[in-house]
Amino acid sequence: MCSRGLPAQPSSCLLRSADSTRKNFYRIMQRWSKTIGFAGMLGLLAGCQSGSAPVSNVGAPRVMEVVTLPAPTTLVLPADSVELSTRPHSSKPLGLPPWPTNPKSRAWIPFEAWTDYNGFGKPHRTSSSASLSYESRTPDGAFWLRTGSQQVNWNGLECWLAYAPQIMKGMPYIHSLDAEKNLQPLVEAPTPMTKLNRVIVIDPGHGGVDAGARSVWKNSFEKDFTLDWALRLKRLLVANSWTVHLTRTNDADMTLTARVAFADRVNAGFFLSLHFNSAYPNATLAGLETYCLTPTGLPSNLVRNYEDNSDAVFANNAFDNQNLQYACRLHREMLKVDGTADRGIRHARFMTVLQGQKRPAVLLEGGYLSNLKEAQKIGTPAYRQQLAEALAKALN
Repeated sequence: MCSRGLPAQPSSCLLRSADSTRKNFYRIMQRWSKTIGFAGMLGLLAGCQSGSAPVSNVGAPRVMEVVTLPAPTTLVLPADSVELSTRPHSSKPLGLPPWPTNPKSRAWIPFEAWTDYNGFGKPHRTSSSASLSYESRTPDGAFWLRTGSQQVNWNGLECWLAYAPQIMKGMPYIHSLDAEKNLQPLVEAPTPMTKLNRVIVIDPGHGGVDAGARSVWKNSFEKDFTLDWALRLKRLLVANSWTVHLTRTNDADMTLTARVAFADRVNAGFFLSLHFNSAYPNATLAGLETYCLTPTGLPSNLVRNYEDNSDAVFANNAFDNQNLQYACRLHREMLKVDGTADRGIRHARFMTVLQGQKRPAVLLEGGYLSNLKEAQKIGTPAYRQQLAEALAKALN
């Protein structure tokens, strides 16, 4: 669906969200330093093994080590990966040192350290099989993970980590960058949509000679369904005081880079790309998928045949936290439509239409045109209206 693009440089005036990310991370580091010791914290920030034991204090919490492991040589994706066609923490940000410059840091932290920092329930094991499962209660439900699996469940939503949790010294550990980039944004309260720049660009995927995926029901094309979905959503958002621009309003060609430039030209505050999926000839895959740009330093959940350079920095990486927060909001509402299956909130780096966005940006896959049951639903105006209404509700 999307081709690779050259990395774009983030505007300096748009890096405040990245600063917020760093502050959130360092709040966690300060809390963890009480359990792993100052030397251990420095080792974590430098991407090195912790060489000193924590200072022993009366009543100090149980020691939780930070360990380092080599990164896997390749990211093993699930066999069904296919081609693409809250609670806020009340602490104030602290004056802490700048974000470490070593993107190769491979530090792992105890899952319990992260849940304790956020005031969640102590993780307890929910299975005794070879792949251990753990659950921590949250104010709105539960956070669940399974060792050896990148898939986690956050208050009923399926989300994907970059690295599968591992058992070390009898305890579940998570990667420190996953904690910062893929978990902590779920806890922090997102900026209310009413306080955003309420100019949105809706991008109906494909168009013109690029027809997108073909439906197994009536041989219709993705480009027609995405345009209809976008037009329906526009009407609803305009009624809710949004200024709405579409990258295309008819069956026209438009390059991916031109879609990014269009969002710049209208000074959009949010970018939403609409698509439908296909796994043809696999007819069994079904469900909704939501994508954000992969944060710098982490491997992607989906790479296709493209290079996945974890050191790459794109303009949209300045909005990693907001991307994930708004993806969750949109994904959760879409899941309420007609019992659609949840295939998760994921990260990909090759999507040119997201890379250069100087604003929060999300790409949605509204179902599989290669699955007959879903293709029939997608082919009905009533279902596309339901999808539009779900997104409009999420964006209020």
